[in-house]
Amino acid sequence: MASVPINQLAMQKMVINAAVEEKISQTQRLATVFDGITRHSPEGMNFKARVEQVGWKQAVQERDAGTFDWTRNKPFD
Repeated sequence: MASVPINQLAMQKMVINAAVEEKISQTQRLATVFDGITRHSPEGMNFKARVEQVGWKQAVQERDAGTFDWTRNKPFD
């Protein structure tokens, strides 16, 4: 690296940084789209309704424990 001219190192660094920043930007856009899709899916709507019914903490516990069927909107038997 010591033998590579400074201007070339600077340009290579710019290219690498631009690529990383673009990937982050693309990932953030994709996460926003996925978030919007999942919030408006039947499961997302059922989770929201469950939060309103039993509160955030219990709904998250049911989600994490796998004790609630979000598609059918009822606890597993």
